[in-house]
Amino acid sequence: MERQPSACERPTFGALNRQLYEFAQDVRSALLRSIEVYALLRPSEENDKVVQLWAMTLGPLIWDVSGSVLLLLSHDERRAPVILNRSVFEYQLRLRYYSLKPDKAAEAIKQMPERFRKIMRVDPTWRLERSAANIVETEAFLGERDDIARENIKGDLFKTVFGADAAAYYDAYYGKASGLVHGYETVIRDVHRERYNRIENPTIDLAGTVWSPDDAVGVLIYTLLDALAFMIRLSGAGLAIHEEFEARFATLESQLEGRVSEVS
Repeated sequence: MERQPSACERPTFGALNRQLYEFAQDVRSALLRSIEVYALLRPSEENDKVVQLWAMTLGPLIWDVSGSVLLLLSHDERRAPVILNRSVFEYQLRLRYYSLKPDKAAEAIKQMPERFRKIMRVDPTWRLERSAANIVETEAFLGERDDIARENIKGDLFKTVFGADAAAYYDAYYGKASGLVHGYETVIRDVHRERYNRIENPTIDLAGTVWSPDDAVGVLIYTLLDALAFMIRLSGAGLAIHEEFEARFATLESQLEGRVSEVS
């Protein structure tokens, strides 16, 4: 028997356009199929193996977290989807970066033991319920030291993937969405918008109404389409299905823009 959605999963939609929502779900389904196809491949080259590992890690994250974005938007939540959208965007950005620079992809994997060591060195709870022999062995592991390097997201990832358009992508989208993630000064305008109209004791915006659900789902669709195109290329499949989705999205955008023009 197919699982029925719980009350919290049943969309109420609110201000979210249902056609955009359903289209995004269609792209997610196609993305999942492309991930499953790529997982069946058995690459022989080491670089290809490393890229496949990252694709089989970041690809499912794109699919999973994008579903959470749509769930929240379908319940008229505004801020959390923007935050998660940024994560989905970064997953596909990093995947494309690693495919272009497989040496960086391999380097990141090699750094994983040291990252766990850094956590465990300051968290003594790892000793709980371990045998004396295991504690001795783990202490020896923690005594090892490796360097950890992290790429500059704007200077390395954005520049590698987007080239001359790196600054535009970063400043127009990623940097803007990062305000909600990190609590930068830009979020003051989001929460206290009336303050900028010189209204004393401005009303606090608890619902994040400055963020449009349709804009958020549109951003998500662009990210999903980029991820789908990339996964299709990795798997060696034709791009016909991606081109079909691009055409459908262009038609949908045109229809929605036409409705807005009629209303205005």
